[in-house]
Amino acid sequence: MSLDVAVVIPCLNEVRTIGQVVADAHRALSSLGRGFEIVVADNGSSDGSQEAARQAGARVVDAQAHQGVGAATRFGAEASQGRILVFLDADGEHNPAEIPTLVQAVEGRPEALVLGSRYLGKFEKGASSLPNRLLGTPALTFLLNHYFGTKITDCNTGFRAMTRAVFDRIDVRTRGFEFCSEMIARAALVDVPVIEVPIVQRPGPPGRRPHLRRLRDGWRHLRLILLHAPDRVLLRPGLVALVLGALLFLPQLAGRVELGPLVMDIHLMILGALLLFIGVEMIGAAIVCATIAGEPVAPASRISRRLGRHFSLDSMLGVAGLLLLLGVAADVAVVVISGLQGWQGLTEPRLALIGTTGIGLAIQLLVLSFVHSVVGQYPRPGLSAP
Repeated sequence: MSLDVAVVIPCLNEVRTIGQVVADAHRALSSLGRGFEIVVADNGSSDGSQEAARQAGARVVDAQAHQGVGAATRFGAEASQGRILVFLDADGEHNPAEIPTLVQAVEGRPEALVLGSRYLGKFEKGASSLPNRLLGTPALTFLLNHYFGTKITDCNTGFRAMTRAVFDRIDVRTRGFEFCSEMIARAALVDVPVIEVPIVQRPGPPGRRPHLRRLRDGWRHLRLILLHAPDRVLLRPGLVALVLGALLFLPQLAGRVELGPLVMDIHLMILGALLLFIGVEMIGAAIVCATIAGEPVAPASRISRRLGRHFSLDSMLGVAGLLLLLGVAADVAVVVISGLQGWQGLTEPRLALIGTTGIGLAIQLLVLSFVHSVVGQYPRPGLSAP
């Protein structure tokens, strides 16, 4: 019988549970009436997990050279032969009897990534820690939904399934627990639908020390999400900062502005200058990120694509040149006025700020457009030159 379903289980020192997990998965798969295999990707267990898995009917592959749950999972998937891949944790917290539910969901939506959601199902008493259940997973799930347009409830579930074609298309690359978020982010970026089915999470064995390190792995999840969304993280806030900075800076070029009870003086002009610098830096960095990484790692919106086409060194030379001339002229005027007044100190702070801002923005634009042109002069396949 040809292999239709492969269950992949990453494992590291889970001798107390791996045998039962494999045995339960074997029974669940047998009920499907199709060819299957259970692959345990062992990450260097020293407690006899390998033998327990073999005795229960699994094929064990040595993933010790691929440290990390993400790397082990990917290695196990590549070593398996099934058309449909089901990923399952080795700690017994997922019920293998629910494997047919995920397989049926994949058969109904073969183009999709299927997640087993504990939030659509339930957490049994003692399953998952309260910080993870109430704070960590909901926060990361919110960010994934916000940045990538998904509509999921459980980004950290280890119980998930998809066809091998979808797995290859998503192309996960990270090594640690952050691969859970990466799989969802990259699925969204390559237009793979992400759907969920309800599952039940059970408590792990008493006294088991989780491999997850809450702060370290939480940061890795957050970092991965942010690095895959430079348009959201850099471009949009940068545009807001640029517009707000212009509104605070430009009206005061000729002096303080009074709008009824509102007085715009040099203190707001200084803030405007700072926001202009921040805005230009963030927008330029977003364009450079999109050029370097390309799809689907750093997808570019229509705004950044259009800006990128006009952000070459050639086109920025004229803008930067005008800003530089303005800045130098303003600073020269400050020096001349100070001299005419007998060098009594800075008597034109607003004009000095205009000069400093003009010179700073000119240099900023030149540097960012130079870097953008350097990284884009030999575009990789699929990328367009700036």
